Amino acid sequence: MTMSKTNVTVPLPYILFNGVRHAKDPIHLISKTLNVYDTSTYHLKVARSKRMLTQDPEIINHVLQKNHKNYVKSSIVTDVLSKYAGKGLLTTNGDYWLKQRRLIQPGFHKHKIDELLTDMNAVILSMLDDISAKIANGQSQIDALDEMTRMTLKIVSKALFSSDITDEQINILKDGVQSLQEITLKEVQSPMLSGWRKLSGYQRRSEAHLHQIYELVSTYIRERRADPDPPSDLMSMLLDARYEGTDEGMTDQQILDEILIIFVAGFETTTNALTFCLYLLSQDAAVLQKLKQEVSQIKLSDNPSVREVMGMRYVTQVISESMRLFPPAWFIDRVALDDDEINGETVAKGEIIALYTYGLHRSPDYWSEPDRFDPDRFSAENKHKITANTFLPFGKGPRLCIGAQFAQMEMNLVLYHFIKRFDFKLVEPYQLELDTKITIRPKHGMPMILTPLA
Repeated sequence: MTMSKTNVTVPLPYILFNGVRHAKDPIHLISKTLNVYDTSTYHLKVARSKRMLTQDPEIINHVLQKNHKNYVKSSIVTDVLSKYAGKGLLTTNGDYWLKQRRLIQPGFHKHKIDELLTDMNAVILSMLDDISAKIANGQSQIDALDEMTRMTLKIVSKALFSSDITDEQINILKDGVQSLQEITLKEVQSPMLSGWRKLSGYQRRSEAHLHQIYELVSTYIRERRADPDPPSDLMSMLLDARYEGTDEGMTDQQILDEILIIFVAGFETTTNALTFCLYLLSQDAAVLQKLKQEVSQIKLSDNPSVREVMGMRYVTQVISESMRLFPPAWFIDRVALDDDEINGETVAKGEIIALYTYGLHRSPDYWSEPDRFDPDRFSAENKHKITANTFLPFGKGPRLCIGAQFAQMEMNLVLYHFIKRFDFKLVEPYQLELDTKITIRPKHGMPMILTPLA
């Protein structure tokens, strides 16, 4: 591991000049800047604001866990994102966030996920049957990104509402989440163009997409409140939850906000993680063959348990390595409430901090051949060699993703059944480019040829 320079301030002209050249590829710009200045952490001064970016695991652990009370979500999340995604767990701070976390946490405990696994498994099998039917009708080429989007939306909808959603509703949710990401980024990156966005109709079109999501979810909430015999799902959990020491539950607006966050933070990240996983497997015959061997030796029950699903060791390793290379959240934001000092790195009160997980996950200081796809890094024999705090696909500390275990179960089950049902290969020529917004996804989809297995 190399020693990194501390308290490096990057001149604003450097960022402005390179920012224009790499405006659509912030990951390239950030990684390039870290290399040029030979550091794992750098600071910027933009007008009156101070900003810091780091991929140093000790600093990241300090911010997320050791001194987490001094670091809260920035206004980018609490003001801008929350304007469109609602004031839920992802977009709030302080006492309100803690109250909501304590209220909602029981819905994601292991025993609750165990109850949801049967429905999750059934949705996956049904969706794969649909893909098989397409192939039987001569449509052997699919867009894996689109199919994983449909899959994860169906799964999260079933877990929330105990009902299937239509293709039209899938498109509403998919378009709405993309509009949410795009309009949030535009407000952050170019606030001076807000007037143009209104005049051009862009703002109105984006908000119309979002309004469709609000109406869709609000309808489910109204119908469930009127249901005399509601099913046991996440929606019922949210409706039945009561704040500690009171008989008071959440309002419809609060429930809407939390469901929006589950969709935004849940389906999009899982979709992208699964799509990148299939891409990496398509490029590595040896890893794919090893995965097929494990899958061929496993027969899950119709009502799988958490223990069964997590017992698929190589499946779990493959997904972990995929999330290392393409983390669902490529950065995590915080802002310092007070001055701080971390291993010689000075943090000023009010400084906005970007925790660069994408760079951390690919740093040669902590990973040998960091760009190589190698699931054996996460084997029982090798896992102890991973440096602490260098693998953070779901964050860390008190704000660790509340749905992390749900997402891991979902990805394990999807990958297991997909590998059991299909051979697949990438449609060539194909050049992977990243669409970098709040999350990262393949810019041009993921075209694949599928062949059903006998």
